[in-house]
Amino acid sequence: MSSLSSLEKETALSCCPVCEAKLSSKSDVYCRACGAKVILKCSKCQQAVRAADKFCAHCGAKRWQMLELWRNNAWDQSTIAKVGVVAAVAGAWLALYVVLRRRIM
Repeated sequence: MSSLSSLEKETALSCCPVCEAKLSSKSDVYCRACGAKVILKCSKCQQAVRAADKFCAHCGAKRWQMLELWRNNAWDQSTIAKVGVVAAVAGAWLALYVVLRRRIM
């Protein structure tokens, strides 16, 4: 296990952003309950960022949370991902329904 820099310790969370389990210590890099990565790195400047941040505090780059969830294999455990999948399936079903209904009539 790698040691954390002082910057990474500052950005450490007290609970997991994926499963919301309480973390044992600030030095945890991964959640002990679900295995999600707790301390992430900005894709632009490679500085440590919190999982819940929308922008990097160091360079201001917008974070692509859905892409990062997929990269960290936490896609199936995220509420955001579940809502997105349900919305996409519902939209596809509705589009198919409208197309088929127009062909029949």
